[in-house]
Amino acid sequence: MSWLCLAVAGYAAMAVQTQEFELHWMHSVERVQWHEHYRVEPPKLVLTENRVQGSGAGMEPDADAVLKQGWWVSQRHMAVPELTLPDSGFTNALQLCSGGQCAPLASWLPRDGTDRNTPYQLWASSDSHCDDAG
Repeated sequence: MSWLCLAVAGYAAMAVQTQEFELHWMHSVERVQWHEHYRVEPPKLVLTENRVQGSGAGMEPDADAVLKQGWWVSQRHMAVPELTLPDSGFTNALQLCSGGQCAPLASWLPRDGTDRNTPYQLWASSDSHCDDAG
């Protein structure tokens, strides 16, 4: 079983049972959409694809990117132990998509008194207590 663990301000607050998820956000300068698809493979998260709806300001398409219906799509296989995600007040809220549901990270895990500039942490775990990583 695989669990996606979410924390804010360093406290593990919840786990989502899933094999994969996506993150969606708007680039703060170019104001275009960016999507990343991950597999949950404890103890790591594996980026498998990224899609960008434009280019410029540090978001040039990868060399292998293919333009599909207005999105630059790149296949990736990059493993990371965790993600630290800012949720900038200059853009729309960062979206987490899992199990057919997309919602702002703050809907999955309310901040409970921390300000919007406090980053979220995401990591993979083999248990719902999220004790083996993070």
